Amino acid sequence: MKLVFLLLSLVLSIANAACPNLCSGHGSCGVNDKCTCHLGPNGEPAWVGHDCSLRTCPYGTAWAAKPVAVNNGHPLTECSNKGMCNRETGECKCFDDYDGMACERTSCPNDCSGKGVCLSQKSLAISALTVYESPWDAEKHVGCKCDIGYRGPDCSQKECPSGSDIMGGDGNIEGRDCSGRGLCNYGAGLCHCFTGYFGDRCQFQTVLQ
Repeated sequence: MKLVFLLLSLVLSIANAACPNLCSGHGSCGVNDKCTCHLGPNGEPAWVGHDCSLRTCPYGTAWAAKPVAVNNGHPLTECSNKGMCNRETGECKCFDDYDGMACERTSCPNDCSGKGVCLSQKSLAISALTVYESPWDAEKHVGCKCDIGYRGPDCSQKECPSGSDIMGGDGNIEGRDCSGRGLCNYGAGLCHCFTGYFGDRCQFQTVLQ
């Protein structure tokens, strides 16, 4: 009789056993009342936690992480290791200067001041008629491609007019502002010519009487 009672108690305890919070509806209950959380389309867990109640965040190539294999120090990680995951919403809160759903890229300074477009290194290289494709960060680091007439890391500097140096030295072809005969005020885009030179691009020389 005692044995029958023990067996009945065991059966009832098994029947009443359940995973915590029924895995929150985001997983399946398995052996030892342990939840196996559902996976997302990328094969990574879509939910975590003992009861599968916590959202995961988008994965990206890690900016820095413990190497997982030879020549692989950038495995896929939540928020690319450059942000914090909000477990309620499943959204990354990126650290300063990082952007994207998975914080997978940097951000352009000052959004290029509205005077340019933000492009990846790969795209910047293409615009410069060269190639930057194989490095791991080709699509991660970004920079500004400024509109004509502007320059600087954030395209906030207004270029000054320039031309050939009247004295035959380095001018605009060699990248010199104000024809090599003055200094550029990048705020106003105006040349301040050296003594003895004048013109909007310092292209004239003062004639001595």
